[in-house]
Amino acid sequence: MATKRVVLSELRLADLKRELEEREMDTNGRKTELQQRLHAALIQEDEDPDIFMFEIPGSVDINSFMKQLQTNLTNKLEESSRNLQKKLEERLDESSRKIRDQLTGGIN
Repeated sequence: MATKRVVLSELRLADLKRELEEREMDTNGRKTELQQRLHAALIQEDEDPDIFMFEIPGSVDINSFMKQLQTNLTNKLEESSRNLQKKLEERLDESSRKIRDQLTGGIN
């Protein structure tokens, strides 16, 4: 699963709680309290809270997801189109053959 890198101010509540849990810190309180707590923890870890990048597991970059989805759908559509064209050509050939047989059979 993809990861996303974000700064402290961009962390969601669930992400804040997870980061605090990993540091064995209290996860109770409002979002701003959790941000302050994590901010203080980063300073204690000799990190700059304003530029420290958190990796958020399970996040998906929507643009790459949409491109991949578009590619997959385009491939499936093209495959379905080829299969349909092949079936139509087979039916057309069969119908043409039947008509030819009827015409040549009716003339004799």
